[in-house]
Amino acid sequence: MQHSVEHVDKPSAGSNADAGRVSLDPNELAALCEQEIGRRDKRFAIERPVQLTAVSLDGMLDTSRRHNRTSREISARGISVDVTSGTFHASQPLLLGMHFEQLGVQYAGLIIRRVEQLEDSTLRLGADFGGPAAEVLSTGHLMPEFRAEQMAFVMPQGPQFYDTWTESGVLQKTLLDHVMVCPRCAAIPTVRNACRKCGSGRVTNDRLIHHFACAYVGFKSEFETGTNDLVCPKCQMRKLSIGADFEYLIGENRCRSCGWRDSEVELVGHCLRCSNRFEMTQAREQELYRYDVSRLDPLAVTSELG
Repeated sequence: MQHSVEHVDKPSAGSNADAGRVSLDPNELAALCEQEIGRRDKRFAIERPVQLTAVSLDGMLDTSRRHNRTSREISARGISVDVTSGTFHASQPLLLGMHFEQLGVQYAGLIIRRVEQLEDSTLRLGADFGGPAAEVLSTGHLMPEFRAEQMAFVMPQGPQFYDTWTESGVLQKTLLDHVMVCPRCAAIPTVRNACRKCGSGRVTNDRLIHHFACAYVGFKSEFETGTNDLVCPKCQMRKLSIGADFEYLIGENRCRSCGWRDSEVELVGHCLRCSNRFEMTQAREQELYRYDVSRLDPLAVTSELG
């Protein structure tokens, strides 16, 4: 049901009270309010080549609907652009690319507020800064974020989303790092030296001492006497100094879970999200990227023009 907003003028003497009653459609009222707000923004003439690209509500770019046009006016709130072809409508989201001689192309998100037909069949688009594209460009750069509840590095959108923006030339992609992730769920695992037989992390090794003078090699416990001095059990030399008289060696690894003995251990990962336990040779390698954009700052542009 369509409602109307009524404005009643005080009737003059001898006049009919209904004569001053005017019915105003809510859409017309909204348009008038928007025009009034627009008048309060100081506008500046700016004729520059711009590129308009259609954007879906989920922020995906439609590069098949891209138009090279000319800007006319700009304010801190929005911009007007003249176009000669294409289909445009109010509330349509767009990506604006504006070229500056020293800075190159800078980008901003737009929402079309009005479409005006000029005398020469040119369309003048009046748009506010904002919309889905503005949300993507809001920080000027995008970084993968580690989320503890997922135990993973994630981005707000999937890889295909950012690939589209990168291929269009809007985002610049930079490799940050490589991380090893769980082969099952791509979460970050914990890693430990583990038994090659059962995968348990309950592995220890006995420390050995190699005495240079008599070439004796034995467990560290054999050299300990209950005092701070180390004494060689073979030649009885006392007060051994590390580096000068002996060196430490790593002994055989022993698993306290299964009793397995081995000279080597295995790097084993354990995923804290899905509890998958796996050899790190099976881990997947994830590339972490940073995405940067040259973001248009309307306040900086209008300040420069002012």
